[in-house]
Amino acid sequence: MSSTTAGVLLGIHALAAGDWTEAGRRLGQIRRLVGFNLILGLFTVAWSIQSENPSMRPIKLSKSARVAGRAGRAATSTAS
Repeated sequence: MSSTTAGVLLGIHALAAGDWTEAGRRLGQIRRLVGFNLILGLFTVAWSIQSENPSMRPIKLSKSARVAGRAGRAATSTAS
């Protein structure tokens, strides 16, 4: 976070000084950091979904529970 902030501030100073090549270089650094952060966040979400924590895994219903669920939905849709 602090390196991104420093990069933005240095990029602003480069723009104010009229040094477009330095500002472009700083912008490239910021883009790489943001991209890395995005990939890290997506990896974290994927990891948590696939974790061994039982609360994160989908519930597997037995065949009888699935059939009963379908019958319940059908009964409610016809009752309306």
